[in-house]
Amino acid sequence: MSVRSEGVVAGRRGGTSIITQLPAWAALALAFVGMGISAYLSFVHFNGLPLYCEGAGGCHTVQSSEYATVLGVPVALLGFILYASIFAASVIGLGGAGVWISGWAADRAPFMVFGLALSGVLYSGYLTWLELYRIHAVCAWCVASASLLASIFVIATVQVITSGRWRDVDME
Repeated sequence: MSVRSEGVVAGRRGGTSIITQLPAWAALALAFVGMGISAYLSFVHFNGLPLYCEGAGGCHTVQSSEYATVLGVPVALLGFILYASIFAASVIGLGGAGVWISGWAADRAPFMVFGLALSGVLYSGYLTWLELYRIHAVCAWCVASASLLASIFVIATVQVITSGRWRDVDME
C-alpha cells in the first residue's frame, strides 16, 4: 500500500497559489540573470573582447588566469550550462504546482534545483578561494554569479524543506 495518495499529493502542492509558486519563480528569475552574466562572460572569452569591469578591475586578471578554463572549456560556459539547467528545472518545478506539466519530473524538480545550486555554490566557493589566494584579484562578475547561486541555493533549500517532498516514502 502506498503512503502517498492523490489527495495527499494535491494537498501538498496547495493548488496554484502564488505563495506556493514563489520559490520556483524566484529561482527561475535568478537563474535567468545568471544565464545573462555567464553568457556575457562566455561571449567575451570566445571573441577576445575587452571585459567591462567595475571596481578594482580584477575581472581581466581573473578572466585571463589559468583557472578561467577547465579542460579547455571556459568556466563561464560551464556557468551558463549550470544556470540553464537550474532554469529548466525551475520551469519543470512550476509544472509540479499545476502550472504547465505534472508527473515524475515535476515532483523531483525542486531536488534538481537544490542539487544543481549546491554544486554551483561549492564550485563558486572554490573559485572565490582561487581569486583570493591564488590569483590575487577579485572579479565583480564572479562575485555577482556566486551571490546568485547562493541565493538560489537558499531558495531551493527552503523549497525542499517546506514542501515535504523529501518525506515521501515511495517516490515511484
